[in-house]
Amino acid sequence: MVLEATMILLDNSEFSRNGDYLETRWKAQEYAVNRIHEAKHASNPESAVGLITMAGSSPDVLTTPQTEPGHSMAALGNKELKIHGRIRFWTAIRIAQMVLRNRQNKSQRQRIIAFICSPLEETAAELQTLAKTFLKKNNISIDVIAFGELGDNVESKLTPFIKNFHTASAPLDSHEHESRLLVCPPGDTQLFEFINSSVIVNEGGAVPSSGDTDGHPGGSGGGSNDFEYVDPSVDPELALALRMSYEEAKAREEKNKKDEEAKTGKADLENIPEEGGSGRGKDRKDDDPDKMDTA
Repeated sequence: MVLEATMILLDNSEFSRNGDYLETRWKAQEYAVNRIHEAKHASNPESAVGLITMAGSSPDVLTTPQTEPGHSMAALGNKELKIHGRIRFWTAIRIAQMVLRNRQNKSQRQRIIAFICSPLEETAAELQTLAKTFLKKNNISIDVIAFGELGDNVESKLTPFIKNFHTASAPLDSHEHESRLLVCPPGDTQLFEFINSSVIVNEGGAVPSSGDTDGHPGGSGGGSNDFEYVDPSVDPELALALRMSYEEAKAREEKNKKDEEAKTGKADLENIPEEGGSGRGKDRKDDDPDKMDTA
């Protein structure tokens, strides 16, 4: 069974409001995320899935990799989640790389799954550079799921992008570094059905076979090494966005964990029988064999 840490990148741009898929393109992604997380969990219960939204001023980490599918659906149900702007694909992938690098279980293989239903602002050359840069120091496989009426422009950019993942690390027909471009045009097939019959769900997502795929020792702590691909002196805004997005996600998870612990603790306290109070007077009398009944 494949043991994997997967970051799913979601397109929450204005284009995701389009209703050419069941309800909207955004809702179609929600259903697909649930199916992917269930499939990963079924393949290996220790596999983990995290979520990032790509649109707006900066991509946002909704969750770091979690093993339970319920975490993904809870994050997608957040009322504060916005549908706005255009996607920042380059930045989102770099944030996903940082999150995967900080995964708790270093034996998990790394994968990114990106949903795209809107135009890409990056050029084909920029995307090819991104692919090659990643695979110099990281063994991260990627699946890109393009859906909607995107035109030839998006597919013409993504095709060489995916090929560069292979040519930079392994032959195109090799399954060792399997990365794929899947195109789901609007029509009779809904996105959920497309995902359900795809290699993403049926194969569990084959990725590199090395144990610690990022080539670094175990541990998930922070530090400057977490941002080695972003030099603050060269790109201070991106470095800040990476750090803030990651720290905000960790803070949300800590808060949710404390809230759950508080609820559990309160429930336990309510089940503890009281030892004092007037309501216990009769019980104390009945329990005392030396107590005389004055009635």
